[in-house]
Amino acid sequence: MVLVALSVVEQRLDAVRAVLAGASVTEVAAAVGVSRVSVHAWLRRYLAQGLAGLADRSRRPEVSPRKTDLVVEVVLVEMRRQHPRWGAKRIRMELLRALPSGWTGGGAGALDADDQPGPDPTRADPFTSAGLLRPVGTS
Repeated sequence: MVLVALSVVEQRLDAVRAVLAGASVTEVAAAVGVSRVSVHAWLRRYLAQGLAGLADRSRRPEVSPRKTDLVVEVVLVEMRRQHPRWGAKRIRMELLRALPSGWTGGGAGALDADDQPGPDPTRADPFTSAGLLRPVGTS
């Protein structure tokens, strides 16, 4: 007996053919070891696109609304090349100087100080408020 390894597309095609032949989606999903949702998705894509619909698809988003604008990216890369010792604060300051005043291109939000991640100063620290951390030297 010879074992043949099937490609992912061939396995999905077998599952879709089984469903089209009359097997229940639940039985096919259990046999293949995937969820019923996956089998339904394969079936839907196979009916719409044929065999190409069963191939692995990229999970990369088609649109990145917060992507840095090309103008900012070019200026930033050039600054990093010319001044490798500059840190993030200095680069931000120089970027704000280098960009035209009133510039509102995409990615400008990345330069706003208000958007910087960090702890929310309005929320209490859960460790100190629960009494889990105390200053050194106190009991």
